[in-house]
Amino acid sequence: MTLGCLTSSSKLHKSTNRGVFVSLFGQDPEYDVLSKFSAHDFTVLKQLHVEQRSTKKPWSQCAVVVTVWYNTTVQQLDNPSLGIEKRGLRSISMRLIVIDAMLEKKSRAPTSRGTIPLNEKLIDGEEVTPDDEALLKQLFEMIRTSALKKKQVYFLVFDFAASACSGLAPRSQRFLQRRWESLKRAQS
Repeated sequence: MTLGCLTSSSKLHKSTNRGVFVSLFGQDPEYDVLSKFSAHDFTVLKQLHVEQRSTKKPWSQCAVVVTVWYNTTVQQLDNPSLGIEKRGLRSISMRLIVIDAMLEKKSRAPTSRGTIPLNEKLIDGEEVTPDDEALLKQLFEMIRTSALKKKQVYFLVFDFAASACSGLAPRSQRFLQRRWESLKRAQS
């Protein structure tokens, strides 16, 4: 049903780029639609969250990451008759509580193929590419206006973006800390 569509859709599309990634943060009001979460929506979110948790990456429990992942998957689906819609962070977070409770009761093996191809890359040095800089700034703006653990989410989401987006290199937490402080000073 829905799950087969997910694995086949990721093979047909290029890796997510920075511009698309930023649009999927789930900050647009249209993402928190009034329609209910359908069974298809919930199934997709559950599969993605299981896959996210199985990565054993630092971002494997981050709600912002699964929101981006969910919206990326929905955008790539080729079957509009499923009625699966993009969702905001608040909508996703509420469902993750239920999914986590379900997963605690029942251990489930992850799927063999991921919905978004993740790349293992070495941490890059100090040079900042234009894509890195743009994402760092946009991510900073998004997180500064939220009630999340700001720096921690900043590090986790950038780490996920570097794994999922072509053209972005992983950065050390020390490097990201310096960029956060620099952007914070520039905003003041």
